[in-house]
Parts: sequence; structure tokens; C-alpha cells
Amino acid sequence: MKYRGRVESGILKLDQVADFNEHLKEYEGKLVTLSITGGREDRSIEANRYYWGCVVTPLAKHCGYTREQMHEALKRHFLRDREREKDGLILVRSTTELDTKEFAEYVSHCQQLAAEMHCVLPDEQGPWIA
Repeated sequence: MKYRGRVESGILKLDQVADFNEHLKEYEGKLVTLSITGGREDRSIEANRYYWGCVVTPLAKHCGYTREQMHEALKRHFLRDREREKDGLILVRSTTELDTKEFAEYVSHCQQLAAEMHCVLPDEQGPWIA
């Protein structure tokens, strides 16, 4: 089971402390190991809407692709995991694996590609973008 939280002034503040404490009851009297790893900030809903509405949709229309095809093409172009490619297999990272900084860089690369293709991207979403 995974629980998220933040360390503030050297104290762990769990997001779901009641659930965590309830889960601990299963281990009463048992030896346990607690593993802590650095978390990552998930991208915001707004960032995701911007990507799909202001980058993917206009590029898809420009190229004659569906939104899903354009998304896959962009991932394949910018998120290939060249270090792990072998035996002719191409591994492509999912955008859901990207932290906020990586996602911002990815979107920036997509915007640059659009500019090189003479595809004008809107600055912000209009009501026509779902």
C-alpha cells in the first residue's frame, strides 16, 4: 500500500492519516519496514487540458490525425527511451510518468515542433476545447 504526504519541519504529514493508521492495525505486534521515497508532483488538470486542447487538438487538425494518433506520434517523437531500446523494440514513456518539470519540457518541445510545422497554437483554451 502507498500513502502520500509531505515532510514539513522534519515531520511527516500524511494526506490520509486515518487510512494509514487503520492499515497499520493489520501489522499489530509484527516487525515492519517503512520505505520512504521522494514523490513527484502530478501535473495539474489545467496543464493536462492545455496539452490536449491547445497543443494536441490543433496539431491533430493540422496533420489530419485524430487526437489520440497525434498524442501517440508526439510521444513516439519526444519520449522514446533510447537507453532501453534493444532488439528492434522501441520503448516509449507515457506522459503520466512525467513529473511537472518533465511534462513542461515535453509540452515545450511539442510547441516548438508545431512552430516548425507552421501550425499556430492558441495561448489558452476556448470553450470549443474539451
